[in-house]
Amino acid sequence: MFIIRQFLLLTTFCLLQTVLAQEKQTFSIDRIHSKIGFSVGYAGGIIEADGRFENFSGSLSLNPENISDFSTKITISVASINTGMEFRDKDLRSANWFDAETYPTITFSSNNIRKYGNYFLLNGTLEMRGISKAVQIKFQPTIKAITQGPMRKYAGYTGSFTVNRKDYGIHLEDPEKSFWKYNDVMASTGQMFVADSVRIELKILAVRRGREILADAVSNAGIEKGYEIYLGEKSAKGTEILFHEQDLNSLGYQLLAEKRLEDALTIFHYYTRDFPESSNAFDSLGEAYMNAGKRDLAIKNYRKSLQLNPRNNNAQKMIEKLENTADSDSAPVQQ
Repeated sequence: MFIIRQFLLLTTFCLLQTVLAQEKQTFSIDRIHSKIGFSVGYAGGIIEADGRFENFSGSLSLNPENISDFSTKITISVASINTGMEFRDKDLRSANWFDAETYPTITFSSNNIRKYGNYFLLNGTLEMRGISKAVQIKFQPTIKAITQGPMRKYAGYTGSFTVNRKDYGIHLEDPEKSFWKYNDVMASTGQMFVADSVRIELKILAVRRGREILADAVSNAGIEKGYEIYLGEKSAKGTEILFHEQDLNSLGYQLLAEKRLEDALTIFHYYTRDFPESSNAFDSLGEAYMNAGKRDLAIKNYRKSLQLNPRNNNAQKMIEKLENTADSDSAPVQQ
């Protein structure tokens, strides 16, 4: 039976390879080896201040035959801004500048790409502080084609563009409470201490592993068939591409975020079936059942998770929460 199943998986995988090869492939941005930085003139243009955002995420959907043909969406955590001076970063996070509490993210979504001389122009929409503007990023791939690296595939890009911070309502005036007010440049020159123009520089390393293969397969072929394709890829390429139980966990939570509860439950069931000794698999399935309003099944799977890992504090807390909710629901109404 096992041999027949393996044969069917490999057959499905081979038949679909031609079609899938023509589809764009998802690559995730490797935050550790990527950089989103900026530089801006200050002190009346005497020098530039540099900074970066430490936390961001995103993906690229690219043509495997031409890595200059791609679309992308990137989300940046404003609170992760880092200029190397904590008291300055605190001011930048405040309502004086980015107002991270009200506008916690910066996003970029691409629209189209065109070649221009020796480089490419990526057109898209940048949203900061609740204001969206069209921007154009000049970029170049750092490699000519997708590269096979240690247990994953790579694509790399560098790019830059310039924005006017005032277009996004960022620091239109210098209030008394601002960090920047300490200087005397504005008083002596009548100019803002910080320049309006900000240069943004991107260094992006994008990777493709089992996680991205699974997401693409499910997106193109549906949950059941997509998972078969994923298993076929895993069987054929398991020695050159990283496949991990977290591939299923990641997709399951993505489906939960998209409110696709039944699909998420199916993926988490695959997770518990294929990794029956994983405490995390049953914890995730328990959460999915909880989201679906199926309390008893949620408790059952949290208990299984706790059995596999007695130190799983999250499972213990969720069991107590669900049981207390049940007790509250059944309590008599006081007259």
